[in-house]
Amino acid sequence: MAGFGANISTAVSGADRKAAHVSRHAQVTLRECEDMKRRLAYEADPAKWLRYYHAEAFTRPFEKPHIAIIEGAMKAFKESGRYAVAAERGIGKSTILWGLVELLALSGQTAFPTCIPWEAKALKRAFRFWRTSLCFNARLLADYPEICAPFAHAKGVSQRLAATTWQDTGEPTGAQLAITDGLIVLPDSRGCIGGSTINGNPRGLNHATQDGKVLRPTLALLDDVQDRAVAKSRRMIDETIQIIDGDVAGIGEAGTRLPMLMCSNCIEDDDVMAHYLAHEQWDAHRIPCIESWPIGWDDGKGDTAKLWDEWYGLHRGGKGAKTFYRKNKAAMTSGMELSSPSTYKGDEFPDHYCGVMATYYSMGHEAFHAEKQQKPLKQGTTIYNLSAKMIMERTTDRNANEIPEQAAHVVAAIDVNPAVGLSWGVAAFAEQTAHIIDYGRRDMSLSRDMPEQEYASIVYEELVKQIKTIAARPYNLSIVMFDARGWNYEAAYNLSANGAHACGVAVRAAMGFGARQYRSPFKHKLRTGPYWHDMRDKKRRPYVAYCSDFWREIAQRSWLGSLGAPGTCDLPRGNHREFADQICREPLLAKMETPMGLRWEFASLPGHHDFGDVMHMLYMAADYVGMSTGGQVGGKTQTQKQKQRRRVQHVSI
Repeated sequence: MAGFGANISTAVSGADRKAAHVSRHAQVTLRECEDMKRRLAYEADPAKWLRYYHAEAFTRPFEKPHIAIIEGAMKAFKESGRYAVAAERGIGKSTILWGLVELLALSGQTAFPTCIPWEAKALKRAFRFWRTSLCFNARLLADYPEICAPFAHAKGVSQRLAATTWQDTGEPTGAQLAITDGLIVLPDSRGCIGGSTINGNPRGLNHATQDGKVLRPTLALLDDVQDRAVAKSRRMIDETIQIIDGDVAGIGEAGTRLPMLMCSNCIEDDDVMAHYLAHEQWDAHRIPCIESWPIGWDDGKGDTAKLWDEWYGLHRGGKGAKTFYRKNKAAMTSGMELSSPSTYKGDEFPDHYCGVMATYYSMGHEAFHAEKQQKPLKQGTTIYNLSAKMIMERTTDRNANEIPEQAAHVVAAIDVNPAVGLSWGVAAFAEQTAHIIDYGRRDMSLSRDMPEQEYASIVYEELVKQIKTIAARPYNLSIVMFDARGWNYEAAYNLSANGAHACGVAVRAAMGFGARQYRSPFKHKLRTGPYWHDMRDKKRRPYVAYCSDFWREIAQRSWLGSLGAPGTCDLPRGNHREFADQICREPLLAKMETPMGLRWEFASLPGHHDFGDVMHMLYMAADYVGMSTGGQVGGKTQTQKQKQRRRVQHVSI
């Protein structure tokens, strides 16, 4: 009997020891602030507070955008106002606002700041930042031990944190990491940091503290208030604005004005962010990457833009870009100002200007203005709502260089752009459809300072090489058209006259004119077609003159129908993003009948559109060899005998 009781005693004492062990390990020692003077000094200067306590997050010095965000946010908090900032991704706008929320919470200036983004993923990112700071930031632990000590003790484990007690009093610390509930509770009823999503239920946000108080949000941070789907839907834009103005603005204590901070990107010119940037009750700050474009830029159409184009062509080719930039830097960057130059410093480019220029071309004009400048371009009305997505949807399972059985003619076209190189394409034309067989670019490294003869000689030789390369493939080419404008007419006419002998395939120089300049003269006229005609120069060398506006419209219309429909064009399998983007950079805005004939008005968006030029030359070339792609009877000769020999086919566009 005695032995049985001893076993019970031993078992109880073992449980007690285990409980005592757990209790001891849950005890948190409360230390004094390591340097209260330092803490108060940094709290008085939020920029310095962020740089000191979050040195790993802010490795670069703060520049104008960062200071502006800090000052705007703190002003809105102190005055119970509203502040909205739109800035490019990557400069740290969200991280700055997360840090300011933490500063205000740790210093006791606000009891219940809340983060309310559109997506749950954005909310998780914010809470990950705060959890990591409270649990693992040594500098915060040193100067804010009364708040950070329980979190550091628990090492981020929520169950361990909930069991922590103060060593000196034995009382629970009250700290919690309820991330799934959107709540971080600070010790000793000091407040909390909460969160919800805009499309969740922010209306019911509150927190009951240990001492019996019920806290309502005292600050709202709206981080990334929209995604692309919202920005493109008028209904969703209006609904989001209603939630922000009603549900979010009303989550604070009754009778108080809730300070609200907002940061996001502009996606469309009239989206959610655009609404608040223009709202009279919101202090708004739109921070562009390029604060001032260089002199002579002229919205991507001036002389400076041409230098940029030439530089980027060399950069893509991998040769001569740095030399060209150093030589032309003054002309390319004079008057150019960046909001955050250090963001674009790197080893790849000579300076930050080059980094921005490369970003401009890699993103494209429209995307750069939206994402980097925070000024999305207003989409004008176009006759054909053509998009890169529509063109890429015309991709088939056909391999490149594979010619459909129904094809009657295969033609090639080459556009000459010394800033880029030779852009070329090959297309097969059937009775009712067109099929891109292959396309590409042949890079050239040409300087404007070259002697004219040397310059022309290089272009001539590169054209011959490219034509021979295309002709060597098993295409049975009907003709190769090449661009005669913009380099050297004499050399172009020589190649047009001697191309068949030099390259082993029929070759013609093509001279494109806008509708206002195009004329069909009778002198030297040999053969005509819809908006094209054969010509000979004074030395009787042949070339083709054509109306580029007419054939550009024909080529663009070919992407509008369903895949395989009469009058349409398709692509081989592969990634055709750059090809499609270039075609869409010359949208048709208007087409009108005038006393002088038809006129077309095309927009010219910044960036290269050489493949668009290749496309309209391909369609003109097909008509030239007998495929009536323009919806009219193709080429007429001067003699009835030639008319009878010519085979004419029609394609409905």
